[in-house]
Amino acid sequence: MPEEAFKKSVLPSEEECATFIEAIKKKQLRVLLKVKKQLRVFAQSATKQAVQVESPKKKGRVTPSL
Repeated sequence: MPEEAFKKSVLPSEEECATFIEAIKKKQLRVLLKVKKQLRVFAQSATKQAVQVESPKKKGRVTPSL
């Protein structure tokens, strides 16, 4: 397959790119807020899991930290 035909079949056109970039700019703040919220939830769950791993179930038993 010639390179130009491949680019036209796979890569978006310049108009599509421009439209996509504008959509990103408009939605960027909303997306960033969603990502920030997801990261906060992930950090909380990771912290809970780390605390569960580090706290030994029985007294006198040592659990190696990861």
